[in-house]
Amino acid sequence: MELAHIKEFLERYKKLIFRDEEKRKKIIEVISKISGVCVSEKELNIKNNTLSITGGSTTKNELFLYQEKIIDELRRNHINDIVEIR
Repeated sequence: MELAHIKEFLERYKKLIFRDEEKRKKIIEVISKISGVCVSEKELNIKNNTLSITGGSTTKNELFLYQEKIIDELRRNHINDIVEIR
């Protein structure tokens, strides 16, 4: 009985991890499509509805110029929790 509960818990956790990975890949795809800037998953940090990019100032400035378009495109792709890019 308890093993079944553990298995169920692990399955739910696995789905959450895959969902987060898919979300990050979609964010990278949208950023590249809209701004032409290539970022890696390591450079993304999502916290408190803010997408932070750890990159050079040139990259951050470029993304700031396209912030509204990127956020709009993310919403069209059902990623509604990002409201700001830093």
